[in-house]
Amino acid sequence: MTIDDWSLVRLVFKKVEEESDETAYWLEILVESGLVPQEQIAGIYKETNEILAMTVASLKTLRNRKSKIVNPKS
Repeated sequence: MTIDDWSLVRLVFKKVEEESDETAYWLEILVESGLVPQEQIAGIYKETNEILAMTVASLKTLRNRKSKIVNPKS
């Protein structure tokens, strides 16, 4: 993978992270405002947080692998 490939993959993961975080925020707003019962969105809220956690873990892995390729002696 070239540095440009890494940058593109990183941008995609960052976008997924941002969108997942925003989705969780709006789900919380729906519950706090009383528009939707928590039980009704519990499943999707859990899945959103799982996606967010996987994305953050993937970004960390990507960062570690990139540093090993860019600085192979480190």
